[in-house]
Amino acid sequence: LIGMRARKGSYHGLEDDGLSNLQQAWLVTGASTGAIAGACLSGWSSDRLGRRCALMISAMIFLVAAIVMFLAPDYETLLFGRFAVGLGVGCCCMVVPVYIAETAPANLRGSLVTVNTVMIVIGQVVSALINCPLARVVGGWRYMLGLGAFPALVMIVGLLFLPESPRWLVQQGRSEEALKVLHSVREELDETYTVQDEIQAIKKQMFESQDDGWSLQK
Repeated sequence: LIGMRARKGSYHGLEDDGLSNLQQAWLVTGASTGAIAGACLSGWSSDRLGRRCALMISAMIFLVAAIVMFLAPDYETLLFGRFAVGLGVGCCCMVVPVYIAETAPANLRGSLVTVNTVMIVIGQVVSALINCPLARVVGGWRYMLGLGAFPALVMIVGLLFLPESPRWLVQQGRSEEALKVLHSVREELDETYTVQDEIQAIKKQMFESQDDGWSLQK
């Protein structure tokens, strides 16, 4: 994207040579800055709204930002879209491992977190392979950025079928809903360790973490 040339009139105020070095730097920095901001806000948003809701909002931000960049009429709009994309990515990168750890069965958590990381790398490779032929198309950078809306849309649809984190539900005093979630994501119940025992373990962990935090403050 950065190395591509822009035709005159593609942006308001840009020369035929395309983006200047400073403009390129701001575009790269915009996405990184957005990711930092998203990561910083992820803890508050996931605790306040829920893990699933925070991921849904992040995916929607990414979807809208991809469309904004695809239709960007000027450099400022493109820069805003880059920041918004970074915001969604930063929040997702922080919340997804937490959601997996709190929702998946203990024997699958490590594997699912690994799959999440591997799929991120595969996504980057696929993106590079798709962008190579688009680099030869006039205005191909718009398609490069706009295609990011499709993974975000898939994520939004997928989240509609996923439950909220049982640990977050317990934190909100919604233990009955947490029990339903655990029943739905646990195919088999161990006779010696039921979902009720898991709820009690979550409550115990929450109490111990709050107690440790208070001790540190003191």
